[in-house]
Amino acid sequence: MAYATLKELPKFVADLKPFKGNSVRAESWTDTYWVYSYSTLMLEIRGGLITYLDNRKYSVTTSKHQGRIAQGIAGRNFATGALVYNR
Repeated sequence: MAYATLKELPKFVADLKPFKGNSVRAESWTDTYWVYSYSTLMLEIRGGLITYLDNRKYSVTTSKHQGRIAQGIAGRNFATGALVYNR
């Protein structure tokens, strides 16, 4: 699995590539892609649709991860399915 710095994180998310970073990671299986900050699910994309995006307030580090994830999905214009916040 590739290592991604915080600066590289948006590119990995936009390309739906699995990665491991410092306290953040992304996994994929078949048509589903997940991004976690520590052990908290931040993003789920299924079949090209964003099915879960967590925008709750967290620590400074997790908030940075959320910002980089947002940059990645904004760069790709994903469609939204059953978009869920604050699950």
